Amino acid sequence: MKSKFLKPWFWSRCWSDIKCFFNPRQKWLTKKIPNHWCDKVDLIRIVLFECLVDFVDGEKCFEVLCWGENEEDHKYYGENWQQVVREKQEEKAKILKCYDYITKQRPQLSIDLNKAYPEFDIDDLFRLKLKQSYQEAYGEAIRIEELIEKLDNETLSTILELRERLWT
Repeated sequence: MKSKFLKPWFWSRCWSDIKCFFNPRQKWLTKKIPNHWCDKVDLIRIVLFECLVDFVDGEKCFEVLCWGENEEDHKYYGENWQQVVREKQEEKAKILKCYDYITKQRPQLSIDLNKAYPEFDIDDLFRLKLKQSYQEAYGEAIRIEELIEKLDNETLSTILELRERLWT
């Protein structure tokens, strides 16, 4: 019986593991994953959002892929080329909408959320003085949090839908 050390796949895999330890792959993603504890739901959101941003920025999907904008490409789509072009344009619009939300709208909403929290005075905590009700103090922050959650869920579902259409 041969030892696993004599098999070529063992040494290939061993070399790959060592090489990837010192020079990790997917650096664009590992930079965004937090080094501290993170809930899996948040981690899924981070990974999917960063995958879409890398697809647009890193892989230059609008330059590399065919979106049906050139008439010479239509011959490859067959007789129903108009429907295929329309579908590709819809997919491109969805990608752009998600990308815009992830790169522009969501960071602005996060800034607005941080500003929406009321000023905190430590003396109020110890004296139990409440200047306003909870709803008055945190109403805007709650509204922005709900808006972020709603838009995140819409964007995540769109990304998963696009994944089904583009990468399968």
